[in-house]
Amino acid sequence: MATTRSSPKVWLLGKPDRDIVGSGLPTNGAVLRNFMYHHQEDGLTVVDSASMTIDAALVVWAKARIHTQRKDSAIRKLRKLFDQYNKLKDSRLLQSEPARMREEQFKCDLDELFDISTKDALTVMNNEDDKAFLLMQREDTSSSSMCGVDKSLAQKESRKNLRSAQAAAKQEKHAPLKDTIVPSTTAVQVSSSSESSEDSSDEFEAPKLRSLRPPKKMKTNIVTNSVAAALDRVKLPDRSAMFVVSSVAQALGVDLDDVALSRNTIQRARVITRKVVAETQQATFGAEFRPLLLHWDGKLLPDIAGGKELVDRVAILVTGGQLEQLLAVPKIGHGTGEEQCNACITTLVDWNLKTMVRGLVFDTTAANTGLNAGACTLIEKALNRELIWLACRHHVYEVLLSAVFSAALGPTGGPEIGLFKRFQKNWSNIDKNKVEAADDKVFCGMPDGLRHEMISFYSQAVKCQTPREDYRELLVLCYIFLGGSQDSQFTIRAPGAMHNARWMAKAFYSLKVFLFRNQLKLTSHEAAGVTSVSTFVSLIYARYWHEAPLAEHAPVNDMKLLSQLHDYPQKTIREAAISAFSRHLWYISEHLVTLALFDDRLDEATKVAMVKNFSRPFDENTVHRRIEKNTFNHLTPLEDYVTKRSLKLFNLLSLNGEEEAKVFLAMHPSEWSRDTTFQSFKAKVRLLKVVNDCAERGVALIQAFNGVLTKDETQKQYLLKLVSRHRKDFPEPTKRALKTK
Repeated sequence: MATTRSSPKVWLLGKPDRDIVGSGLPTNGAVLRNFMYHHQEDGLTVVDSASMTIDAALVVWAKARIHTQRKDSAIRKLRKLFDQYNKLKDSRLLQSEPARMREEQFKCDLDELFDISTKDALTVMNNEDDKAFLLMQREDTSSSSMCGVDKSLAQKESRKNLRSAQAAAKQEKHAPLKDTIVPSTTAVQVSSSSESSEDSSDEFEAPKLRSLRPPKKMKTNIVTNSVAAALDRVKLPDRSAMFVVSSVAQALGVDLDDVALSRNTIQRARVITRKVVAETQQATFGAEFRPLLLHWDGKLLPDIAGGKELVDRVAILVTGGQLEQLLAVPKIGHGTGEEQCNACITTLVDWNLKTMVRGLVFDTTAANTGLNAGACTLIEKALNRELIWLACRHHVYEVLLSAVFSAALGPTGGPEIGLFKRFQKNWSNIDKNKVEAADDKVFCGMPDGLRHEMISFYSQAVKCQTPREDYRELLVLCYIFLGGSQDSQFTIRAPGAMHNARWMAKAFYSLKVFLFRNQLKLTSHEAAGVTSVSTFVSLIYARYWHEAPLAEHAPVNDMKLLSQLHDYPQKTIREAAISAFSRHLWYISEHLVTLALFDDRLDEATKVAMVKNFSRPFDENTVHRRIEKNTFNHLTPLEDYVTKRSLKLFNLLSLNGEEEAKVFLAMHPSEWSRDTTFQSFKAKVRLLKVVNDCAERGVALIQAFNGVLTKDETQKQYLLKLVSRHRKDFPEPTKRALKTK
């Protein structure tokens, strides 16, 4: 029996082994485990344990017919390996990336060959199979094994030994005769020799001097952490990476014989780097206690194990201030609220972040918002405290746009829209220079001055930096539609994805179809519908979509949007928009209406009234997450939605937010700008994530890396965290960005 059940596990090594097990030559790990058995289980000294382990190792090497070093040399090699292990063990509690790197490197080295062959072993070996076996074991110990006895070789050795014995017997038989015929001088010499050396009958041989060869040169490691991370980011497989890294090294004048470089070297470096970076993030992220928002979003993807099976994955992240951290993208059984809740809670426990989560950011799907089985409700119950629910404002506006589109052009019968599909196919035949904006007739009946107000708004908005290029394109398309001058540097991009799940595509396609309407064959229904959607998007929708990430603008913007919708002249569009948006009055609720205090556009009188209403009682048994459309009146002032529960929002900004807020709430709003606490809270509100774009980035990340580089689930999670971190550190592939790290 190789192991004992009672043997405790040894750090990094596992259970000690009584024997050196395996069908190949001993590895570093096998030798160390056997050494630890003698040292810990049998209670032998280090010297005696090393001696017994080397004796066992030499037996295995003898079976392989490979010349080995002297026993004392092999013992020194083992003692050196044991000393290295002890140094790592002494530093195992250090929370540093170099320490983890050394541990991972040592764990990889445990699978390497414990090579005690002589330096000239390959030269003195005559059997080619033995040579090949040694070379393969040095490259990969699992690539070959010793199995059975070579009968042909055994027979040859038996015949050789027989001939040697017969020759020795024959020489002994004729020895007396040789002594009688030997000349006297020779006899004297032999006698003299025998008298001078009683211990040996052989002729004297001069001692052989061991050649003093220079020590083996250590090869330089060029697959550093940064190199391994960069290879992962660009999804370069190990084979392709070998070509790239070796070519770059040679271009820099590096001799490949002087560097440690192979496919296995690259693979090991990437595996180690992924794990160390991921574990370092997890160890350091929770070091400081801070209020956090939990984000998640799901996606159905092919299983990384291969085949046609699809699995649900959920991207889980947290944000807080300027921090954004991808926690995991685990597989779940189904995309239900319960499964998503379990995945989120398990991940929070792994990262030790349960106590820090103060709010939830989510898409407004039934699986998330269900009153009984929704993920938000279940997560709140699991954390056992009242949380702030922040529905993704972009998702809310996508629902609004979908309702308007259906009202204007009717429901779609499939995943694609026929009009947009024709437009996409005809794109190559369209003259991109013949853009036609809307004429004055399109805006008949619209509120006075709204068109010119929006032209001015878009003119300023496109000059500001937007987070995504497609968001900027929407603003420019609206600007051109309303009659703004087209920038010569702006090129209308080719139409992209158009399936129904991409609701924003309906805005892009409608505007582009309208701008090139005279180059297309449109039915009267299609022309009228595209005109209605484009007008609504340009005059009403795009401004609020653009400002959706601004948390402090949310309550006031929702009230202004509802007011504009009630005044919109097209009845079909008006009723569809009001009906859709009234189901998502999240930011006028008693929790989130407080955000309006930090909106500079809100008058001081309203802020004074809001502060006064912070003393109003609230329903202890019911949390009004959103205002029900049946009880909502868009003419009701904001302060009427404020209760004492509204103070809880401040706890999302600071650990003791309610207490800290009392300082500036006791002042008149005109004095808030001079209060440091208010300014601090205002800065934090601007960083508050009220859109779920970071979870969408997490989903896009797993989509991009789902089928590449590794099929191991643990390594896949490490890979996603590494790439996410690398993208933050190096957002652009420019020399200036790369030199900052």
